[in-house]
Amino acid sequence: MSAEKKPLSFWPCNSLILEELLSMQSIERRRSERCNLGIRLSVSVLNSTAPEQRTESLNVSAGGMYFATNLPLRRGTGVQLLFKMPEEITHMPTAV
Repeated sequence: MSAEKKPLSFWPCNSLILEELLSMQSIERRRSERCNLGIRLSVSVLNSTAPEQRTESLNVSAGGMYFATNLPLRRGTGVQLLFKMPEEITHMPTAV
């Protein structure tokens, strides 16, 4: 008895939308190169009682910083990031 593979199900997706999604090619949208750089940082949600969380960046670019958090964030949520850029980046001694 052979195991049959079931086709992927995207229900309740409209077939035209599904067709478009499957035909899309990956488009590079980044404007600047990302560097895999782990920088310790503190993240807090503005105007929130959620506690500050400490984490580390996964990568950094001229346009932003990518990091993971368990804070309840939605697109457009204001956050405060506190971090020190490494001396290798700033070419200036890090304050103690």
